[in-house]
Amino acid sequence: MKIHHVVAASLLALSGAGVQAATTLSFGIHNMGVGDAPETVGPIKPGDFSHKWTLDVSGENDLIIRFEDADTPVSGYLNITGMNVTGPGGASGLTFTEVDENWSFVGNVADGAYTIEVMGTSDGRIGALYAAEIAPVPLPPAALLFGSALVGLAGLRRRKNSSRGLAKA
Repeated sequence: MKIHHVVAASLLALSGAGVQAATTLSFGIHNMGVGDAPETVGPIKPGDFSHKWTLDVSGENDLIIRFEDADTPVSGYLNITGMNVTGPGGASGLTFTEVDENWSFVGNVADGAYTIEVMGTSDGRIGALYAAEIAPVPLPPAALLFGSALVGLAGLRRRKNSSRGLAKA
């Protein structure tokens, strides 16, 4: 196999590393794919709430899934207090981390249908909101450097081979 075939195959593999299949996150009228703009949910009625989102994953994906408090000081109060996730066969392996009332998951998600239950409380004022988002995990800079190094090595090899051809003539 020629070096330019190896380089082309490597670049093709790296270019597709962050691409997601038909993965969707939905709740009621809210339906988004990977990389779509965040969806804002609300206003939330006063008291406790529980929203069950559906996450359908097609193909293994490295994903970022976020549920964030979208309140402003004048809009109303909302607090996401917990997440409950079930997946294919019951257990999901998805664990959300909470920082300042914002819940997120970053990692690989296998094929299947998941239910993500978002639980919290609201004071019911107009504007008590939260936002949901699903995004691809960015391709690490190291992978881009590796790809550019392969291209550089291929160029050196080509230069070396072309100079050998000239010396023989």
